[in-house]
Amino acid sequence: MKYITETDDIILFGILLLERGVKLYDALHIACAFYSGCDRFLTVDKRILNKSIHEITIQNPIDFVREMVF
Repeated sequence: MKYITETDDIILFGILLLERGVKLYDALHIACAFYSGCDRFLTVDKRILNKSIHEITIQNPIDFVREMVF
């Protein structure tokens, strides 16, 4: 398991996401995923799925599984 420590980059990216309308804890989760090297953030939250976040791919888990299987 990988633990992420708070950095200025994570906080600044989280603030940027807040400005784009992402809720606080969602913004921090996405920022942590991005700065830990994830290329995707899986969620079923339609508010997040409908946001324009170019830095990391936001994807529904069902779509992710379909993509991996087929």
